[in-house]
Amino acid sequence: MVNDLLPQLADTSALDLLATATPQPQVETAPHAAARLSIPAIASLVTAIDNNEVQSRALSAIPILETLTRFPGDDWQSRWDAAVTGSSDWVAALGNPWETEERALRHAARGITALIAVDVMRPTYSWLISVRLKLDVIRLPRTPELAANIAEWARAAGHPATAIRDALRVLTLIMAHTGKTVERIEASDLLTYVEVAPSKHHRHGSNYAWDYLKHLGAIEAAVPSLRQVRRNDRPTPAQIVASYGVTSPRVREMFTRYLQNREAALDYSSLRNLAYELVRNFWLDIQAHHPDLESLNIGFDDGRAWVARYAGRGLADWHRTLFAVRGLYLDIAHWATHDPYWAEWSAQCFISKADTAGAMKRKRQVQARIHQRIRVLAPAMPTLLASIDRQRDRERELLTLARATAEGTRFELEGAWFRRHEFLTHTTAEDDRHTWIDDDAGLLIDQTTAEEKAFWVWAAVHTLHQTGIRIEELMELTATAFITYRVPSTGEILPLLQVLPSKTDQERMLLVSPELAHVLAAVRHRVRGDSTVFPLAVRYDMQERVFSPPLPFLFQTRRGSENRVFSTTTIANYLTAALQAAGMRTEAGDLPRLTPHDFRRVFATDAISTGLPIHIIAKLLGHVNINTTQGYAAVFDEDVIRHFRTYVDRRRSLRPTEDYRTPTDAELDEFHAHFLKRKVELGSCGRAYGTPCIHEHACIRCPMLRPDSAQRARLEEIRTNLTERALEAETKGWLGEVEGIRISITAAEEKLATMDRIVRLEMPAVRPRDPERPD
Repeated sequence: MVNDLLPQLADTSALDLLATATPQPQVETAPHAAARLSIPAIASLVTAIDNNEVQSRALSAIPILETLTRFPGDDWQSRWDAAVTGSSDWVAALGNPWETEERALRHAARGITALIAVDVMRPTYSWLISVRLKLDVIRLPRTPELAANIAEWARAAGHPATAIRDALRVLTLIMAHTGKTVERIEASDLLTYVEVAPSKHHRHGSNYAWDYLKHLGAIEAAVPSLRQVRRNDRPTPAQIVASYGVTSPRVREMFTRYLQNREAALDYSSLRNLAYELVRNFWLDIQAHHPDLESLNIGFDDGRAWVARYAGRGLADWHRTLFAVRGLYLDIAHWATHDPYWAEWSAQCFISKADTAGAMKRKRQVQARIHQRIRVLAPAMPTLLASIDRQRDRERELLTLARATAEGTRFELEGAWFRRHEFLTHTTAEDDRHTWIDDDAGLLIDQTTAEEKAFWVWAAVHTLHQTGIRIEELMELTATAFITYRVPSTGEILPLLQVLPSKTDQERMLLVSPELAHVLAAVRHRVRGDSTVFPLAVRYDMQERVFSPPLPFLFQTRRGSENRVFSTTTIANYLTAALQAAGMRTEAGDLPRLTPHDFRRVFATDAISTGLPIHIIAKLLGHVNINTTQGYAAVFDEDVIRHFRTYVDRRRSLRPTEDYRTPTDAELDEFHAHFLKRKVELGSCGRAYGTPCIHEHACIRCPMLRPDSAQRARLEEIRTNLTERALEAETKGWLGEVEGIRISITAAEEKLATMDRIVRLEMPAVRPRDPERPD
């Protein structure tokens, strides 16, 4: 069939077909003209391209077109969609027009690549991503100079080689799907690709592609980064309420208006949490049990039934929902006095004060657990800081040695051997700017990333430990936060650190110690590098779901094509890694829990223990209410300890000094002899020291006798003897003896029952101390 078509192709003007078939930017009415060409015209169009790689695929493309003629459609695109839609094996769906199964996939891929290259077909993104095609063949007919242009742009911008590869792949896939040239690609095209890409791996290069399109002018320079455009995901109160599936429009409007009224006084995270408590935890349950209800007038019994259902779920923070629901009813009752809309929703609240009475108890329990964790962590903090310092120095030295070593060559550090990893092709590395090594176990390590992680762990931990600032405030520190203050009396210049308003919207100034100055200077030097200008970065606030303007943030790092500020989650993960590296373990052998906020508590604890006034600590921590600071004081309450010792000393001073003198040897002998005399036939006597036996040694009747279970057989023998004596006394009429013997028998049975209840406690086994395990 192919040989029969070749004479026809020779008679056709390929250049004319190319001019009419190639999508022209100015022709918007026929963007997909090639999909309606005949088979000979398409073959001529492919062979006319000035590229041998494309021309050689013409013979593989013709059988695909012949197969597509059996499928319904007005053009090749519709026939292609009908053939591959719903089929996991597209080659099998087309049939096998080739000679063998082994050649089918190869020829099919070659043919479809040529057809996509000349814009006959525009497959979906999911199909393009799932099939291995030669993307450079698809790209060349449209923009043959694209690879060179991107390489030049990447080198000028300081991007790695992976940026060229990944950006080319993303842009080529967009051109294949849309039929556009790179100059005509719009922001919406790239956003569509990112949304349908099945994994993060397939989205690699999207940021570079976005920046390159901005460089070309296809996207305006004022448009923010792709990350900012994609994360424009701050729903309105109406969208938040609608997402939970409230069926009644009237109730949905009420919750929306309530959240809008509360929005001004809450941050966005608190607003979303409030919506979750009211709509998800409260109203959806009411809606499930009362689907026709369209007011808050639930009724006392039905309301109490909801409280019972919700409390029965066993949630640790179930009181929080009760507070939110009770606040809803009280707010509406207050607003109803001046707004007729809320008067319609005003109803009696079914939650009593007794329902929320346990909230303070649970809050104290949580606070007690936090304090206990700080009591354990505070003494171990020097060990953690020393470990972090050693880890940072080791990773830095390891990276220095690796960079000075040729690929494939081994080197040694602290008795351990490593090898500079040798890549067969540098495109297999994640980033050509990174240094990779192999350890003795053959594990491949990205040493550049390992050193970077060790540095930022060191910087974050030392800054948090020496300032006591919140983790959000740490992320908000900028290079302009340093201020100097000259003391008027002495002329001394003091370095100060400005902590911007965060949680309480109050700035504060902290004195920078020499240790902290060293840490912050290292951070500034690392971020700025050899540049004379400090780089700008955009910070994403996870709580508020907004981006900050570009600022010279200190805790920023390079991620792809842009500088980004670390997230609080990343710092928390770094702390966990630091604990593992330090080898810190709890008594149970588990990894201890350490949060960024724990450093704030440790800072307050250290300040309190050194005698710093509580109101000064409140200023340093940025607390508006001093009662909040006093919560930190309970970790090691020095006042309680000091006053209790004063109380004990005062009581001792009021007692006779004779009570506190050193006993003589005779008194000690007498004391020890008392306990020796307490040992009797059936056990031991429990009488107090210095008191005589008041039962004339009738031990079997004495309540002070502590029977020994080892003497059970002897006690049973005594009981048997007493029983025989009682029978003899009754037989011979000794009634006076019978009563006393019966009392002794009863006492013996009680002592036997006591033996049955005695639990013998063995000495616990003490595990030998491991010299390798830190105390």
